[in-house]
Amino acid sequence: MIEVQLQPPLPAALQVLRRWAPTVEVEAAAVTAPIQWLSPWDEPPSPEQAARYARLETLPARVHVLQRPAVNRFGVAQPERVAALSSWLTAGAAAFLPPDELTRVSELLPYICELFITWIAVDPDVLLLDTPGTALHLLHRTGDRTTRFTFRESQTPPAPSGDAVAQLLAFVLPISPSSGVEFTTRTTPGAPDPALVPVDERQVRELLYRAVYIHATAIAHPGQELGRLAARLLRDLLDTAAHLAGPPTTWRTTPLPARLCFTAEGAPATIALTGPTRTVYIDFLATAA
Repeated sequence: MIEVQLQPPLPAALQVLRRWAPTVEVEAAAVTAPIQWLSPWDEPPSPEQAARYARLETLPARVHVLQRPAVNRFGVAQPERVAALSSWLTAGAAAFLPPDELTRVSELLPYICELFITWIAVDPDVLLLDTPGTALHLLHRTGDRTTRFTFRESQTPPAPSGDAVAQLLAFVLPISPSSGVEFTTRTTPGAPDPALVPVDERQVRELLYRAVYIHATAIAHPGQELGRLAARLLRDLLDTAAHLAGPPTTWRTTPLPARLCFTAEGAPATIALTGPTRTVYIDFLATAA
């Protein structure tokens, strides 16, 4: 298998998928197919050709082409293709994901499909391969580059790190075309900074959930659905920090405005979660709404 470099934030999104659905893993491998413009996938190739392109030993039972929209083919937004890919991926994953995990990733899968269609390439060709067993294969081609993404069942739990969650949040919460809200985490032994004030955990969570939901809904596409995803990511980040700090956990923060929002040049804000032996800090920039 030839590993491939994936364009951010796709690697972080796939790692978060692994966190939220521990029984699934995603493999990305470089494969070969004819150059996109010389042999477009307007119609699906034969199962034999598709298996050869994907370097599969087993023929797919069926090969689908993710059809392009009849109009606005090169448009930045292609909601029909995103919805079709999300439907196929969700239906296939349901064969090997427990119902609770499938529900957990219900907002994340459409976002990953959005990245496949409109972010990591311009007007990509996409082949969907239905194969027997517990794996889904997707061929993603742009120009002379073809990548096979394989979604399969896994028995190995993911590593307990919140780095991918923080990276994905920066893309889900854009501030400018080149940057987003950055949540950074750090861990130190012992007690927290004495300048931080004790706070109620519930109040901090509600304040941040509201801020990220409004930010994602107001600025990013596709609006309300992305707002829910942002809130889910934030909850994961806070829960991971609490897990790393260990129970019982106390919460402290810098003074936070009652109505908080995120900016590129706001005041530094810090949340500290202190457990028996260590303190986990979450830093970001914020200002009053």
